[in-house]
Amino acid sequence: MKPMDMQILKRLWHFIVRMDVVSILIVVLFGLAALGSCFPQLSSSTEANPTNFSLWQAQARTRYGALMDILTSVGVFHFFRSPLFLLSLSILAASTLICTLDRWKAVWRQTFHHEISCSDATFQTAPCSARLVRKGEMDLSTVFEKHLEDNGFRVRSKTKHDSLHIRGDRNRIALLATLVSHLGVVLLLLGTILSAAFAWREEIIIESDHWTAIPHHPGTTVQHEGFTIERYPDDSVADYEAKIIITNEIGEIIRG
Repeated sequence: MKPMDMQILKRLWHFIVRMDVVSILIVVLFGLAALGSCFPQLSSSTEANPTNFSLWQAQARTRYGALMDILTSVGVFHFFRSPLFLLSLSILAASTLICTLDRWKAVWRQTFHHEISCSDATFQTAPCSARLVRKGEMDLSTVFEKHLEDNGFRVRSKTKHDSLHIRGDRNRIALLATLVSHLGVVLLLLGTILSAAFAWREEIIIESDHWTAIPHHPGTTVQHEGFTIERYPDDSVADYEAKIIITNEIGEIIRG
């Protein structure tokens, strides 16, 4: 690969992992999801059934009137399967994964392989500092290390240029939380994509005195047997109850 191409890839990589870019992608995706939730989504099973599709169209046309044709042409009834939404979801998933990979090495090193010594600039910008004075012949470093260990710190030390460097770390595993949260988002987005690609949810319209087949379960049919409305003493609606009959491929009848 040419040096110019490598430079472009590096710039693209650093652009994708920027927090403001990821934040904008999240806002855009949530905005698209909110927009799509404003309209009923036409399932593939309903669209494949001419009778159910006609009934669905009639109900949607009654609701939206003259706007029905415009909304259909722009694809709002297939919004969550549209290239715009799937592309936004894929970009966010890729950005989150790249962001996780970009931070993995640094976070892992800070958690398990952090340097004991640090630069003088670190001490100059530290929020707290203290000067310890040794009394008598006491071994100040040993006392200090023991005090840190007693307070739950993981203590390491080394000598560098005739100076003793001591480092105490506590709750260092907590640094891995950012990687776990990033991977959680990636898995959530991956699950959403897999669900949209391979999962199914059957939407059927059951008519009275008519057996309706369930496409994903060959041989299984459903019939509407009755519908009752339960009411409170003041005649307000308490509950709705639909009675159906289900038959399978061997002729068993289930009522419920």
